[in-house]
Amino acid sequence: NLWQIVQALPVIGALPLSGLALAAATGTTAAYIAWFSTRSLDGRALLAPALLAPLLTAGLLPHMHERYFFIADILALAMALTLRDRTSWRVAALIQGGSLLGLSGYLSGLDVMAMAGAILMIVATIGVALPLTRPFANDNPLLARVRLPGPVGKILNL
Repeated sequence: NLWQIVQALPVIGALPLSGLALAAATGTTAAYIAWFSTRSLDGRALLAPALLAPLLTAGLLPHMHERYFFIADILALAMALTLRDRTSWRVAALIQGGSLLGLSGYLSGLDVMAMAGAILMIVATIGVALPLTRPFANDNPLLARVRLPGPVGKILNL
């Protein structure tokens, strides 16, 4: 995860950053819960936020190993097989590649492979998070949560 790269840096790696890592993970988790508690997610719209949760958690908590991304591997494949679009396949490839490099780094003892896997996971996390954080077309958050009934609602409430 991110801390694999930070620990490898010459000056910063020697600092005790566990408290910072826990604070970053806690703050990000709280922001994630607050952000998605205001959204109405169902069906296909639930896949990306479900994938983002383990990516953020395993990516920001200290002392996480490559095996803690397993649920993200499964959810990324499920999202790619369900949505069948280029973006979800790209995210799934990044996550699978990151996990493969992380496992290879663990088995071979080469930290460089684990760091390369961490970079792929960070890119995948950003790729999943950015489309979810785009604001609604109108700037009124109360109206953005209104669910419209009927056929118009089925189109607009995606």
